[in-house]
Amino acid sequence: MIARNNLSLATIAIFALQLTVNYAGAYFYPELKPYVQKYQDVQRCGAMPEDYHLVYRNYLYDSNYGGTSKCVKFHKIQRYVDVHGLTKVSWATNGSGRRFMHGHDTLTSMPGNTVRNRHTYTSHHEPATWNHHTVFMDCISCYIGRHHYARNGYGCTLWRPASLVSQNRTDYCDFIFDVVCGSSPKYYIYDSACERASETVVTNKAPWSE
Repeated sequence: MIARNNLSLATIAIFALQLTVNYAGAYFYPELKPYVQKYQDVQRCGAMPEDYHLVYRNYLYDSNYGGTSKCVKFHKIQRYVDVHGLTKVSWATNGSGRRFMHGHDTLTSMPGNTVRNRHTYTSHHEPATWNHHTVFMDCISCYIGRHHYARNGYGCTLWRPASLVSQNRTDYCDFIFDVVCGSSPKYYIYDSACERASETVVTNKAPWSE
């Protein structure tokens, strides 16, 4: 436990101290320095062993993830083959069950980086494509994403694995989010009610079976 805590503190220090303003397209993203890109390489973690839940974000509405719906969950249903992977995202509905969005994810590199830290999602339900890049990923504790289509390019989300999300923990992932994305506003998408949300399928338009 002590070794794990020391590793976490070292990660915070290295990541935070190396954050200086970087330019990508028309935006300034402090996390896109080459020195911290190793913390943005999702492929280093291998196959995702469990679902990830969206805990909070710094913008209210996201048309790609159910608008203002609660209990947003990311399921990776296929291991990445080279730079491509099939994905599924779901969220709670006002009635019962969950609504699903199926698609595929393509990994590429953000300008100035060599790791594949940019995700381009393409929906299988409608002609829609959107991007986000990885701000920080811990293979055990969390994932932080920067959503280019939200909040004028500065939308951020924090996700946690299913095995940890109900613990309502606060750790270095939250600290990094606050440093890079700001501590306010925060819109909480996950709460204790999500643990009781039905898994009944509301739509199953996927090109493969559930």
